[in-house]
Amino acid sequence: MRRVNVYISGPISGLRREDYMFRFADVSGMLERRGYRAVNPTRLWPCRWGWVYPLMERVVGGKTAYRCVLAYDLWKLWHCDGIFVMCGSERSRGARLERRKAREWGIDAVEM
Repeated sequence: MRRVNVYISGPISGLRREDYMFRFADVSGMLERRGYRAVNPTRLWPCRWGWVYPLMERVVGGKTAYRCVLAYDLWKLWHCDGIFVMCGSERSRGARLERRKAREWGIDAVEM
């Protein structure tokens, strides 16, 4: 039986790296313990290593770097069966877009 892939959506921009990494890892662990396969955007290449995003900002500019990362996250979301929306996501432009796209694409919300 195939495990259900669940994308974790939550605020990242403007938060300390340690804080959002901890929050996303905590939710990821909760989902995994309930039998889901968590797709944690902080474990994907732009956020995984602390030096990647600042380098992208210097090379292509802040707005372009943000758009590239968000486009990659949306591509990962597209391949998921569900989305888990973290508390505080309503204040995050990226998380609001992820939630809207999930609804448009028929991706179900996962609640715990």
